[in-house]
Amino acid sequence: MINQTFVGTFKFPLVIFVLLIGSFFLWVQPIHAAGVLVSWEKTNQVISGFGASCAWTHSLTEGQADMFFSTTNGAGLSLLRARVPTDGTIECGSIMKQAAARGARVWATPWTPPAPMKTNGSLTGGGSLLAGSFQAYADYLTNYVTQVKSQYGISLYALSVQNEPDYTTSYDSAIWSGQNIHDFVLNNLGPNFVSRGLATKIMLPEHSGWDFSLAEATLLDPSAAAYVGIIGTHNYNYGNASPYSLAQHAGKELWETEVSTFEAFDGSIGNALLWAKRMNDWLTIANVNSWNYWWLYTLNGNDNEGLADSLIHPAKRLYVMGNYSRFVRPGFVRIDATMNPSIGISVSAYKNSATGAFVLVAINQTSSAYPLTVQADTGLGSLTPYTTSATQNLIAGSAIASTYGFFSASVPAQSVVTYVSNATTLPSANSAAPAALTAPTNLSSSGISSTQANLTWAPSSDASGVAGYVVYRNGVKVGMPVGTSYLDVGLTPMTTYSYAIEGFDLSGNISPKSDSLFVTTLDTPLQPFAVGMKVKTTAPTNVRKKSSITAKLNCTMPIGSVGKIVNGPQNNGGYTWWNVQFDSGCSGWTIQNNISTTLVLIPPIPIARHFDASSTLARLSAQLKDLLNQMVLLRASSQAASLEALH
Repeated sequence: MINQTFVGTFKFPLVIFVLLIGSFFLWVQPIHAAGVLVSWEKTNQVISGFGASCAWTHSLTEGQADMFFSTTNGAGLSLLRARVPTDGTIECGSIMKQAAARGARVWATPWTPPAPMKTNGSLTGGGSLLAGSFQAYADYLTNYVTQVKSQYGISLYALSVQNEPDYTTSYDSAIWSGQNIHDFVLNNLGPNFVSRGLATKIMLPEHSGWDFSLAEATLLDPSAAAYVGIIGTHNYNYGNASPYSLAQHAGKELWETEVSTFEAFDGSIGNALLWAKRMNDWLTIANVNSWNYWWLYTLNGNDNEGLADSLIHPAKRLYVMGNYSRFVRPGFVRIDATMNPSIGISVSAYKNSATGAFVLVAINQTSSAYPLTVQADTGLGSLTPYTTSATQNLIAGSAIASTYGFFSASVPAQSVVTYVSNATTLPSANSAAPAALTAPTNLSSSGISSTQANLTWAPSSDASGVAGYVVYRNGVKVGMPVGTSYLDVGLTPMTTYSYAIEGFDLSGNISPKSDSLFVTTLDTPLQPFAVGMKVKTTAPTNVRKKSSITAKLNCTMPIGSVGKIVNGPQNNGGYTWWNVQFDSGCSGWTIQNNISTTLVLIPPIPIARHFDASSTLARLSAQLKDLLNQMVLLRASSQAASLEALH
């Protein structure tokens, strides 16, 4: 339990002194290089692709097909999800051909078995596959796979057993239990594919949320699991990214197969950055092999269900998806890289082991350009940046040279940038350091809090010039600043860390390490949330009319926006929501994860040569009252937390 002592009595002259000398400042964060470390040999999942669905759609022009699937002048989507009709036909066959011609893989999902095979005799309203129709339906799906091949020359990459088997709807739908799926795959569909010699992978369960309960019966039976290649689900519960070890440890691909929102169409870069961050999290935290949006273009009026609107005008989210899909092609492998080098910055890295191609995707959700430095443990060659922002759509920039695996760049505010190298010969990153490159000295710390410490040091010296530094925490590389300071964040409260610094030059030489410095972080300060408290956004934040992820969007507030809590909390959809009145004028419900508490900034009072004592004291009294009210709120929250801890 944290022992929190609160001052109950204030001496007025002391408060006057504090008010006169300046303001209270929070979230003062020095700008520093991102320090992304890339480990070429530390590999993770193989990428299967990125895509969306053509369900219930019919055709695209060649120009529209290029926009979605071209790897030279489009988003380069590498997957297309088709719908299996119930009348024996093939839907969106022409789009399948266009996608395949541009290098995309095609896979398919049934929304329901044919009506005569179901318990309710209807395509809609749920209903289940009749026990006596299991084999007939397996034959139907098998024939669909072979029909796509014979009519369009396309070998389906995968076939799902059922779309959202947990969800009864007014449109095509069917309900399956986990045991039903197990039995169907083990006794019917799996043997059918083997007997026909089909390489198409069987996918299940495509639950409506990031939920794998309907897959367990199949995965826990080795005989049934042997027929399954992909475990995929949707993400309409909008939960956080998480892996599924039962599938991944069994060698199955893990896919996120559908997600969108349903509010009015928003094609902005603000909306796109939210989706870019979710793609990044599913790739780096859940370790998915594939991430998919719902529709290529919306068919429900003009909402956000598509990567383009109903007239097939693209949203920015199509292009930030292209920052991944156009360059991180099927067969690429994700490799270790510093994932979150700073607040609002997200990074992931990929390689093609056969060719030596390298891709790094950087997301900047902040309102300022970010200085990025990257150090890989192997050479990277020349890199081309491709930027998506409010004004650019995957626009190539000037080539960036790397030296012994090191390069630096500026990531524009509110953008996604993909850095691409097609190097095929990868030199060693480092060589032994000559005596001329000296170790950094005078390593010291300042600004220590419960979660961060600011390090500074005297520079190394070298005849050819020092290119940058490597920061080690407890013997592990954590940063790559170009200057002689580094802010280390994400630390654990009340923990001692050991730091050392190396310098390196433009020739790739590494200096000896500096003397070690030991830093102990502070205890965690209490940061309660309560009505009346001032808060500040810590990420681009959607503000909604109601406390729901699907509620009407009032506005999107950038990082650093200040407001006041006026109502809450409410718990909905796995999130804690607060109603915030922002200083900009926008108000509404936002999730607690995106805000942090702060004190009101009290502006300094100018000291005039001649001043009115009574008006000055009145102003001081009002400011002091506001400050004391906030402290009372903090104290009440602290006492409540202490009582809760006692129970």
